Amino acid sequence: MHARTYRLVGELVLVAGLLGFVLGALALVTGYLPNVPAAALGALALLFVGTGSAMKRRGRVTD
Repeated sequence: MHARTYRLVGELVLVAGLLGFVLGALALVTGYLPNVPAAALGALALLFVGTGSAMKRRGRVTD
């Protein structure tokens, strides 16, 4: 893939992970998701953030 594509996909994955953190925190505070473990949602969001960050950095390094 091209460096520009890596950066774009990385940004999208990073934003998805950050939205996962924010929405998960809001759902936890409001009590909207009582049966879903918060640790699982946080771990999934962390994976998205890490993957997106690595993809953005990889696209920047190859320029």
